[in-house]
Amino acid sequence: MSRKTSLASEVKEQNINEETNVKPIVTTDTQNTSNDVIEIHTPFYEPLTKEELAKVNVEHKKALKRNISGS
Repeated sequence: MSRKTSLASEVKEQNINEETNVKPIVTTDTQNTSNDVIEIHTPFYEPLTKEELAKVNVEHKKALKRNISGS
């Protein structure tokens, strides 16, 4: 598909400050898309159990000590 070209004399100057140029397009396709995107792209993770959380915290503290003493 080719683009239409215009001569500079044919192009009308537009005021970019006019609010009438910017209007939201609301159709049935675009009304609820933000909720759909969040549901699709937000993974569901089960919360960690207390035991898993305690284990992660202990391993994290050990790693921090190694990094601090190693530097």
